[in-house]
Amino acid sequence: MSRLVLSNGELHVELNQTAELDSLYYPFIGHEQHASGLKHKIGVWVDGDIHWLDNPSWQFKSRLPQGALIGNTTAKNEDIGILLEFDDFVSTDTMAFYRNIHIVNLRQESRSIRLYLHQAFQISGYTDNQDTAQYLAGVPGVLHYRGRRAFVAGGIDSMGVSFDQWTVGRFGGDLAGSWMDAEDGSLSSCSNEVGLTDSVIGFSLEIPVLASTRVFYWLTASKSPRNAIATHEQIFAKGVYQNMEKTENNWRKWLSPAFRIANQVSSTHQKKFVDSVIAIKAHVDLRGSVVSDQFCQIQEACYSLWPLIRLGYKDEALNFFTFCKQIIDPKDGYLLSRYRADGSWGVLPDKFDSQSRPRLLPEDTALVLFIVTQFHAVNAKANYAKELYPSLIRPMSNFLASYIDKETKLPLTNSTYSSAVVYASLLASSEIAEQLGEQADSVHWRSVASDILEASAQLFDERQGYFVKSLSDKSLEIDSFFASFMFGLVELDDDRLKRTFRALKKMRLSSGLYCRHELSSQSDLLASLWVAQYLMETDESLEADKIIQAVSNYIGPSGAMLNNKIDGSRFDLATTSEYVSTLLDTIIAK
Repeated sequence: MSRLVLSNGELHVELNQTAELDSLYYPFIGHEQHASGLKHKIGVWVDGDIHWLDNPSWQFKSRLPQGALIGNTTAKNEDIGILLEFDDFVSTDTMAFYRNIHIVNLRQESRSIRLYLHQAFQISGYTDNQDTAQYLAGVPGVLHYRGRRAFVAGGIDSMGVSFDQWTVGRFGGDLAGSWMDAEDGSLSSCSNEVGLTDSVIGFSLEIPVLASTRVFYWLTASKSPRNAIATHEQIFAKGVYQNMEKTENNWRKWLSPAFRIANQVSSTHQKKFVDSVIAIKAHVDLRGSVVSDQFCQIQEACYSLWPLIRLGYKDEALNFFTFCKQIIDPKDGYLLSRYRADGSWGVLPDKFDSQSRPRLLPEDTALVLFIVTQFHAVNAKANYAKELYPSLIRPMSNFLASYIDKETKLPLTNSTYSSAVVYASLLASSEIAEQLGEQADSVHWRSVASDILEASAQLFDERQGYFVKSLSDKSLEIDSFFASFMFGLVELDDDRLKRTFRALKKMRLSSGLYCRHELSSQSDLLASLWVAQYLMETDESLEADKIIQAVSNYIGPSGAMLNNKIDGSRFDLATTSEYVSTLLDTIIAK
């Protein structure tokens, strides 16, 4: 099975290939990892032995049911005759992660089974032995807390009865963790620990011949122990089904625009289209950032929001623009490449420049500006541009208009990709400025865009017959090709674009997918989708369809594109988003 990502924009949970929680972020996606390098183990004790889910004897399948971010996973162990079925979700209304666990006895005999659920934390990523774990005797649960972060684990069986075994413990150093206490089928009922803490709760279950039962598990999150406990008590009183039904309904309501458009997509891609939209939403923080691999990478965020804007979604883009207002440089109007979800700088490995600034890529700022202009184009009647003009459009446009190489007249990176994106964004912002009566801005930005367009002739190598990566790097890459036509640097019938496409055909592999760079021998899903978009623009839809189909084979059962270059189990948000954009293009091509 592939990983599952479950999120409500504040509480973000990831389950690994053996259905165990191994990533937990709260209250920002990607920031404050509370389970770094840990696994919340699950074990079945039967016939005198414990069987943890990370044992190879378990076989897994996972999927997303149609129309909601509720993961369905089955874990089957033929050796012991047990099947576990999980319906996992993060509530859209409460700060809680839920697991509806169906335990099936596959044997022709009654079974006494004990189900153990383990929690382990490094709250806020700290490893200095300052976490506290405490058993709660009132409404049974286990509280883990440190400072303003608190979590409570609880659960009930199908009769509404709470767990009958528990223990808390410590791990790290010579300590493996309290999960080992479950190996003999009996927990020691330790009630309190301080340090690197973990805990286990256990349910004793009697299951008749070929029958089943259920356990409902939850993990609440809050900024105070008091509130985490209160949420836990509410769930205990109301049960899980009501919240599961409400979460499913909320997702279906949010997905209404995607459902409408999906009906126009080829039937072979309809479910994957909807699942991919869900996967994008799962990476959107409530405060506006779009996060993957712990960071909001600005360009990836823009490419992720673009298909949502095209589908008619507003809130995600507006929240992102609010986020950008907070992170934009107040003096010069630029954005960096990477931020955390709370607005702080992300990891920036390059050296700072002479003005004590991190290395700037103009395409980061330009893509945000471009997305703002695209949002305006789709929602022109709402007049969002007037509100965004002083805070984003003007400062970003002025920065881009100033970040120009005086000799080449191109953006300072002198690359084809950045030139195309900056050109398109300045041209679009100049049109908005004109609509708002800001004539001086409009003339200035349009003039710079015109200069870039004229200067871009330098980026085509006549001898090689293609648009180069940059003036200092004459290599062939699909990024440059894609940007040159997608952002209007050249017309589709321009001979230079046609020659570039002929040149990059050598980067096509036997699979039908493309490498991203001429020196690479590895297929690249994102680059292949960019080629498919060009083929649709040039009325070669059949060839485009072949690429789209080949790429869709990399979509995991959980709905998100899997990275075919690094780790086949990891999400590739950029490609997932571009897959949605490409399918939207197929509708236009029809």
